[in-house]
Amino acid sequence: MIITKVEALHYDNVRFPQILVRITTDEGLVGLGEAWWGLSRQPVVSVIEDALAPLLIGEDSSGIERLWLRMYRFGYRYGTEGIFLCGLSAVDLALWDLMGKRLDVPVAQLLGGTVRDGVKAYASFPPYRDAAIIRREVERAVAAGFAGIK
Repeated sequence: MIITKVEALHYDNVRFPQILVRITTDEGLVGLGEAWWGLSRQPVVSVIEDALAPLLIGEDSSGIERLWLRMYRFGYRYGTEGIFLCGLSAVDLALWDLMGKRLDVPVAQLLGGTVRDGVKAYASFPPYRDAAIIRREVERAVAAGFAGIK
């Protein structure tokens, strides 16, 4: 499964805009991964499209660990934290998604199988600076059924 396209997709019609990575292969399979983006999405989009995509186009998508190391080593000169890892982690998720689709198994099975039948979810917020906003968002999360908040 040769990688033919790597795209950063922007979703602005949600409360907090999201970035998804879409990797397409020569077999027509598509893998998706989410990038946490922080305050400004453009730097993460640039990491994905300008730095990582050229390293991936033409490569075999099944070499996930090899590709991860290649991307990480390339990014070392730019910093191995922050926006670079946001982009790299999204690409990594998309590659695992591709492998799961190729083998027709859940990604959890590729990573050793499930350990539990379910996990408790918690609400995670960006670094709000206003107490009124924090209060409102906590109330909204509790009303939605979350028992934990970060």
